[in-house]
Amino acid sequence: MKIKRIPFSHIFALIITVLFLFETHLKAADVDLYFIFKEADYGQDNEGAPQPGSMGSYDFLAELEGSATDSITMAMVVPPGSSPLSLVQEFEGDWLIEPSFDSIGDLDSNYPDGVYFMNMYTVNDGNISALLNLNSDPVNGLKFPAAPHITNHSAAQTVDPNLDFTLTWDAFANGNAGDFLIVEIETYMDGDIVLKPRFPLNPEF
Repeated sequence: MKIKRIPFSHIFALIITVLFLFETHLKAADVDLYFIFKEADYGQDNEGAPQPGSMGSYDFLAELEGSATDSITMAMVVPPGSSPLSLVQEFEGDWLIEPSFDSIGDLDSNYPDGVYFMNMYTVNDGNISALLNLNSDPVNGLKFPAAPHITNHSAAQTVDPNLDFTLTWDAFANGNAGDFLIVEIETYMDGDIVLKPRFPLNPEF
């Protein structure tokens, strides 16, 4: 699970993103990390429970992290039974696509379960191909895990930037040692990243 896009007008009015499918790998030399997943967005703007988003709340993400700005020249992902989709270079060394959908059904019909091919064209390592398996076995009948509930939402509206602040949330039902949560803070107007934590499976992220 991860939390993203925290508006500064309401510092912790949250959009909570729940990951239910996740496949990732680490590489050496030209490629640091590549992964694909599906996600669902929830919003929390008070002390109450997070609520499901509306339009464009279900996403597919394929991303590739290069070891240097120019270490990757092109990248593609091939969904099951579909044509290759080109990833776009969005940041220095980062390539991705992130289409959004209004429902789980639309997301699953465009990006179904199965084996995805990731093709990476690099400067020093040549062409690299990888197989990534997305498996959406439901947990307790749910395709997505429960969204995190922030327990100190009110206190988060008046954060002093000169002092430490601890963001807290309820324990997760059916959570285990293999789960993780990422908190990312962005500015409200332009989405500039203020805080970006290290990726759990890659300490260099």
